[in-house]
Amino acid sequence: MHDCSEFEGIAIGVLGECFTSDESKTKSLLVRCIPSYGHTTLLQLAVEADNKEFVGHQACQNLLNTSGGARWMNWKLEISG
Repeated sequence: MHDCSEFEGIAIGVLGECFTSDESKTKSLLVRCIPSYGHTTLLQLAVEADNKEFVGHQACQNLLNTSGGARWMNWKLEISG
């Protein structure tokens, strides 16, 4: 059985590779709803899992630091909470 921190590390590594390759597509991936996970997003999953390193990644911070990103995240948290 794998420790969850191993998967968190893999997720952060993949996020970094995506961000280096294409920042715009990475932003889209972070906010895309995933039907098999209750129509939540990667960013919301990371927040709910308290994965501070993932949420603290530059890709997530760039998204959250935009007015649209911050409003979107607040809205998603309000409807799920």
